[in-house]
Amino acid sequence: MERPYLDTATAWKAGAVAQAAPGSAATVAAPRPPGGGWRSTLDTLLPLDPRRRHLLARLTRREIAARYRGSLLGAAWALLEPLLLFALYTAVFTVVFELRWGPADTSRVAFALNLFAGLVVYNVFGETLASAPRLIADHRHYVKRVVFPLEVLPAARVAGNAAHGAFGFLLLLLAVLAIEGGLPATLLLAPVVLLPLLLLCIAVAHAFSAAGVFAPDLANLARPAVMVGLFLSPVFYPFERLPSAWQPWLRLNPLAQVIGDFRRVVLEGVAPDWPGLLAVTAASAAAALLGAWAFARSRRGFADVL
Repeated sequence: MERPYLDTATAWKAGAVAQAAPGSAATVAAPRPPGGGWRSTLDTLLPLDPRRRHLLARLTRREIAARYRGSLLGAAWALLEPLLLFALYTAVFTVVFELRWGPADTSRVAFALNLFAGLVVYNVFGETLASAPRLIADHRHYVKRVVFPLEVLPAARVAGNAAHGAFGFLLLLLAVLAIEGGLPATLLLAPVVLLPLLLLCIAVAHAFSAAGVFAPDLANLARPAVMVGLFLSPVFYPFERLPSAWQPWLRLNPLAQVIGDFRRVVLEGVAPDWPGLLAVTAASAAAALLGAWAFARSRRGFADVL
């Protein structure tokens, strides 16, 4: 799994050498000194270096290509996988359990669309959480033998998962277009609504990839945590169907706000809950900063553990 990235690492190292000052004693310019200050945190969170942005783009393309490398259908799985999950969950919940989305709904269409919208959002988060604890350990040669900006690995993983989720989003839009005959104007607000999701994924990728180096058991706990989170998020049910005593607790889950607002702008054609969206965006931004700080602070010990 590690070999396909070696050319990328070599390209980074060569770029660092090329940008070294003439006559300098340094042979390779390190991407940045290790540390846990806020400058190092922002450097971890924001790829301001042009070489780092180029490397992030290359790694993201490799993340997308590696997901389906060697499979018979190749990139077609990007559309088939969410479609199969959508069909499976819809059949189980609407045919076997005979569930409907709202009390007055008699059709399975509303349940199917709302379910799929929830899955599109949650799967991006779930895939990030499930893969983050092993991310640095799976690329340990970067830690030990190559001058390499490790912070691009979590960013590339999030970008790859987001790109995969974009295919599910495309399928959802096609379904809405086919059933409703058009798309709501509020669809333009989807990037704003999904911003907290991106920030949460960045926070999880940085924090759990760093923690997974020192606590390898996190990799075994991540998959069950993803399943628990799936049922604690309003993916299979509307938020309003929960008992009133449970609703304040569910609001502590930031994905509940993101999923609800995503359904509003894509399916219902109404504006998001702006106060709730602003609050969860601020909290997600704070989590992203905290995750980047934890990664920058702990990366000094990676080589001692791996």
